[in-house]
Amino acid sequence: MTYVSLDADGVQDIIDKLTDYKNQSETSWETVTSTNRMQDYPASLAGRSNTAGNHADALDDEVKSLKARLAAAKAANEGGITTTADDGTIAYWLPEGTEDTDDNVKTHNQVDKVNQARADAEKMVDYSINGCTPEEWDELIGRVQANQDDAVYANTILANIGPGRLLDLPADIQDQLTFTHPQGISTTERPDAGEDLADALGHMLATASRTWDDAKAEAYANRLVDYAEEKGKNLRIGALNQMLAASRQADIDSDGTPEEIGLDYNDVFLVTLASRLEDYSPDPGSFQPQGRDAYNKEFPIGPTDNPLAGVVHAMTGNLDAATEWLVPNPDGTTTPVSANDSIKHAKRIQQLIEQGRLQNQKWTTDWAMLADRIDRLSSPSMADPARQYKESARATATSGILNGLGSGEDPLSLSPDARRSVAAVMARHPQGVDASTEKGNEGAPLGIGSGSDGGTSYYPLFTDRALTNLIGQVSLDEWASTTLGGAMTDYHTQQLQDAVNRYNNTGDAAALQEAVRSQSRTNAFFAGAAAHQLVAMAEQTDSAHDDANSVTSFLAGLIPVAGSVLSLGVDLGKPFGTDNTDQARNQAEKIESTAAAANNRQLTLALLNSGLYNEEDLKAVLERADNLGYVLDIIIDQDGNNLTQNMTPEQLADSNTRIGLSEVGNNLQSSTNPDLNNLTKTRKDGFDDGWGTANPDSSTAPSHTWGEGETDAQDDED
Repeated sequence: MTYVSLDADGVQDIIDKLTDYKNQSETSWETVTSTNRMQDYPASLAGRSNTAGNHADALDDEVKSLKARLAAAKAANEGGITTTADDGTIAYWLPEGTEDTDDNVKTHNQVDKVNQARADAEKMVDYSINGCTPEEWDELIGRVQANQDDAVYANTILANIGPGRLLDLPADIQDQLTFTHPQGISTTERPDAGEDLADALGHMLATASRTWDDAKAEAYANRLVDYAEEKGKNLRIGALNQMLAASRQADIDSDGTPEEIGLDYNDVFLVTLASRLEDYSPDPGSFQPQGRDAYNKEFPIGPTDNPLAGVVHAMTGNLDAATEWLVPNPDGTTTPVSANDSIKHAKRIQQLIEQGRLQNQKWTTDWAMLADRIDRLSSPSMADPARQYKESARATATSGILNGLGSGEDPLSLSPDARRSVAAVMARHPQGVDASTEKGNEGAPLGIGSGSDGGTSYYPLFTDRALTNLIGQVSLDEWASTTLGGAMTDYHTQQLQDAVNRYNNTGDAAALQEAVRSQSRTNAFFAGAAAHQLVAMAEQTDSAHDDANSVTSFLAGLIPVAGSVLSLGVDLGKPFGTDNTDQARNQAEKIESTAAAANNRQLTLALLNSGLYNEEDLKAVLERADNLGYVLDIIIDQDGNNLTQNMTPEQLADSNTRIGLSEVGNNLQSSTNPDLNNLTKTRKDGFDDGWGTANPDSSTAPSHTWGEGETDAQDDED
């Protein structure tokens, strides 16, 4: 590439002087020829006229050439193709080997596009002040949208419209295209004009920002927030939110269906915006509007009650920026996030989430998607010295978000997309979910374990309250329930198998006891979380009736059962209203008994097929429960053989098989391996512990303070 730098003012001065000289020479020549004519041609000027004209044309060509290059340099500078040097010079460019002609300079520096963008910027401002017809608006917005992802066009628009005016445009345009009748009724032929413009401006902010260096990105972000905070301009934050809400499509979970995520921005621009908006403080001073501002705009564009609404959505498309914002690392340390620091980060993230409303599903969906997307990031290279820090920061951000979403004392109501995002994160970290079902929050939101590559792995942990609220929501969605339930089943199956192998090799039953206890505790916690939500929703005056009616519809997906038929569903009857708390508690009891039975059957089946019990042990089970021989014979024959190993899912789901498994589970012992005789009690105790942790018979939210043992419910601020 060839860059030609020039001093814009100096070149303009040369152009002006050459133009003046040319004009002066033409005037002087006209004076000479006129005087010669008036004096009856005393001098012979033959041929001199052509010479003078040629010189004038040469000067004109030189002026045009200089103008073309000055216009190209200005266009390249405005369009972001080149930048202003420290000494104030600007430049145009040409590809290597390209001749420096007027046409080439104009083409490669996109002068026509810049001129169109300048004209469109001027029209935007004019229409926002003086109005336009719907047809004129259609023509302009169509052209703007067609060019919104072009960096040259976007940079030129932003170079010709200041940040304050930019933030005013959407509401002003909507006002100009809306007519309010004397009766107070407003009508418009273009109800989406303001939002359409804000969306296009959001695309241009993203497109242009990707061409900026970090210094320019930071400066422009600060200017945007400065103008959004300007006194008397309370609608500007809504416009900024609407701009940042612009989306692009991406299939983030590879299911063939694209999701809407934030646009791709310069990271420094976005982090600076988020950090400033986190402490958004509009000027409260008095304001005396003048001119077009002397009336109240009736049609604000974008949400004005939450300064972070737009930037959080934008972060869903900029995961490195999101992690940097949520888990700041100003010193650039490569040391992993500590447990204590993860608590501080989680508390701050919760405070960010609390700037909006947990009842706002758009807000919580963006946060849940952000957690899911950050958690999906691939591991940094082993050669990256900051690998451990990055992984710990991502896990901290993910944990902070989910704990923040689950922090409310009232029942949570997430969108289906948010429920699936939550389940997807938890399904990738079953060890964190399992550990979090322990009563109390003694640790921190950042779990630390051993990775598959032999290194350290990091995963999210959850408070009792957050896990209760989130599991309650997961239970309302079939995909979410089966996805998380399947992951937990695989995890617990592997844990049990590893424990069996260890017992067989060492005779140490501790791991086996823990595997049974943790699986029972987790299954019970899941059921208790659904029951807690049921009771809490029943006590709410604005109970979400549809959710209440289906609160356990997919609970079976969360708790493994013996067979493919999901039989844990509880008939809830009519939708719950505000006067049926007793009925809700009755249903909670049904959930408890049904879940306990399902847990018994599933663990019994796993233990029977583990090889831990010999024929004598199983024949003894028949003797201890001889009054139920007609169903026990389905599970164990008279010779003590386990008959479940080759059963089909349909056979396992048969009612008599289920009764038989339950009875075997209640009587399963070993005369040769006495360490196994406590497993039934371990299963029951584990279930009782998990069930109680989620406060299933109460609307009182469980504990949400890190660093506690078994304490009463309280908030972080307690």
